[in-house]
Amino acid sequence: MFPINRCRCCKHYVVYPREDMRGCPYCDAFPKGIPFDIFTEKVKHDKPYPGDHGIQYEPAHPEAE
Repeated sequence: MFPINRCRCCKHYVVYPREDMRGCPYCDAFPKGIPFDIFTEKVKHDKPYPGDHGIQYEPAHPEAE
C-alpha cells in the first residue's frame, strides 16, 4: 500500500484550491500554505504549531484511521 500524506487525510485540507494557491498545498490552519515540516511529516500536527490558528490535524474520515 502507498503511504498517504497525513495532510491530505485531514478534514481541514483544501482539496479544491483557490486560483492563487494552485500547486501550493494549504488548509484551514495554514491558508497561505502548509509549512514544509508539517507537509513532509517531519513535525506531526496533532499539537499546536505556530501560525495554525488553533486548528490541528483531525481525520477527514475517523472510521478509516
